[in-house]
Amino acid sequence: IRIENASPLVRRCVLTNNFGSTGISATGGFASRLMTIGGAGAIGVEGGAPVFEECVIHGNQGGTGGSRIGGTSFVYAAIGGPGAVMVGSGSPIFRRCLIRQNIGGTGGLITYGGTSSTTFGTVGPGGPGAILSYGAVLVENTAMILNTGGNAGLPAGPNQQPSEVGAGGIRTYGTGPF
Repeated sequence: IRIENASPLVRRCVLTNNFGSTGISATGGFASRLMTIGGAGAIGVEGGAPVFEECVIHGNQGGTGGSRIGGTSFVYAAIGGPGAVMVGSGSPIFRRCLIRQNIGGTGGLITYGGTSSTTFGTVGPGGPGAILSYGAVLVENTAMILNTGGNAGLPAGPNQQPSEVGAGGIRTYGTGPF
């Protein structure tokens, strides 16, 4: 489900066995940084305040993070997609839902100082198993069970630094879940 600047009510819905898209490869610039994140396995929210009630989000997998080459700021870059939900902006609400056995995507590659795999850099972190949020998320009476964070991307060269494995539950940047 992709929601853009809308606030639908989604009730008693089952989202299972979906796969997020792979993040794109980008060079430099602020805008391209967010596009390198792998896609969510089940739900993507960009604006609005959708409400999910009594939904089951089960067995989905986030997409692999893309690659980010060059530039100086790497926050948010090349992260593996979340297994269940990605909130780019907006304020979704999850009530009485079950978010179970979703798997975050593998992180991508980040390089700086050049374009070859031998330049200095790092690899993107694995995506969270349940929710990756850059907005506010309200989770009420919702169970998150057996979600697995994605693996960090594999270093491509001798100067590549490892990153972290994704969280099993929720990972936030900026305003987080409460």
